[in-house]
Amino acid sequence: MPLMIQDYDTDIVRFTCDSPFAHPSTYEYNMETRRLRSVRSNPINNFDPALYTCYRTYANALDGAKIPITLLHKKSLTLDNKNPLLIRSYGTYGVSIEPDFQLEHFSLLERGWIIALAHVRGGSELGSTWYDQGRLMNKKNSITDLISVIDYLIRTGYSNPSLVASIGVSAGGLLLGAAFNMRPDLFRAIILRVPFLDPLSSMLNSDLPLTRIEYNEWGNPLENKETYEYLASYAPYDNISSIKSQQTCSILVTAAMKDQRVSYWHPLKWVARMRIKQLIDKNDNLLILKVDKERGHFGAENDQSKRIKDVALELAFLISQVQNK
Repeated sequence: MPLMIQDYDTDIVRFTCDSPFAHPSTYEYNMETRRLRSVRSNPINNFDPALYTCYRTYANALDGAKIPITLLHKKSLTLDNKNPLLIRSYGTYGVSIEPDFQLEHFSLLERGWIIALAHVRGGSELGSTWYDQGRLMNKKNSITDLISVIDYLIRTGYSNPSLVASIGVSAGGLLLGAAFNMRPDLFRAIILRVPFLDPLSSMLNSDLPLTRIEYNEWGNPLENKETYEYLASYAPYDNISSIKSQQTCSILVTAAMKDQRVSYWHPLKWVARMRIKQLIDKNDNLLILKVDKERGHFGAENDQSKRIKDVALELAFLISQVQNK
């Protein structure tokens, strides 16, 4: 096997460009000749990126902080409150939600949807302070930030509550679940993918694999009464009873039996309590639970065929419940 040698005495720098409308591409730039050479690119057939736009705007948080929002949509779109809107957010562990290439976005963008990336506190988009303002005893900032983003997009003509959908994955499912508890009237459809919906029970069980290392994110309710009460005040599972009449939203929830990060009982017990409370009523709203007995937290990431089927299910759910209602 040949030995890989790092050569620092060179006039060439290699870099990768990423875009919401293009696969990642790698280039080499010769600083001596000032010439750029494409090393690797993956063009998308029958797609014209010039028809779409990506830009940044800001919403005001409850405390006045400016929340960045990345928006993707057709350039020809009219902002008349009649556009389907998909909101993605995460806001945990200091993870920034990036405007990178997502194949599943294109089926929606071509149908006139707007994709909004809400860079709420709890991520690191604006540095470590932005992260600190959305964890531990500041976690509710993440939740109210997401609500403020949706309110802003409705108020400024991007969409209306009957056309708003959102996807929350893992800890992003906690964010979305808590926002839904507070403002169910803002959503027409939500997808909770392997969602972390019962943080209080998890943090109370120090025998679980990840509990001890996650005290830095959520706090330790075993040792601190204020932490216990704060977690209990926003945990999605513990606050289902606070939801006012919910007559507008369809929900798709997924669980994985071999999930080592979010135990399968998080989504299962949440769905069970939602059904007991009869919060999905007689207006053709759906509450679907899909349990995968063979996969873990990241689903079929190494099986392209299965991943496409998972994406197709989510897209069919969104289009049928938002655009075709």
